[in-house]
Amino acid sequence: NLKPGILVLTLSAIHAMKMGLDPQLGIDIHFLQKAISQTGKEVIELETLEQQISLFLDMPDADLWLKESLYSFDGAELLIADMVSYWKQGDESQMNKLLFEDAIDQYPAFTEIYDRLFYERNRRMTSKIEVMLKQKTATKTFYFVVVGSGHLLGEEGIVNALQEKGYEVKRL
Repeated sequence: NLKPGILVLTLSAIHAMKMGLDPQLGIDIHFLQKAISQTGKEVIELETLEQQISLFLDMPDADLWLKESLYSFDGAELLIADMVSYWKQGDESQMNKLLFEDAIDQYPAFTEIYDRLFYERNRRMTSKIEVMLKQKTATKTFYFVVVGSGHLLGEEGIVNALQEKGYEVKRL
């Protein structure tokens, strides 16, 4: 009786754990725990848990998404291994190709789903980051922003959006 998007999320998490991936070891969790426990710094969410859940509950063409997800589990281990390898190498071009270009070429009907999963969220997150950057404070303020690497890639990514708005974005 689950909505297709929640089923995709649940099955994907189970599949990832079967492959030995632990969601508690994600880079986002690492920095969140570090910010809270060691620095006491304020954490500003770019999107709330409710927004993320809503994303999966209200996905357009969710049945197609579920169907494709079930078919793609067979190749998921290779895809994740490649993504991790490209991430470690800092190969943004290959990550973008694998995550976006190849996926859309293989499943053109996924365009609307990718727009919802990535591009709409990228635009909202970029707007929130821009608000932070425009804040005037008496002292110099620095923000450390953590997002999934897929949100940084390509023409529709946060990095490109900020650059188009005139910000200098450096990769450290």
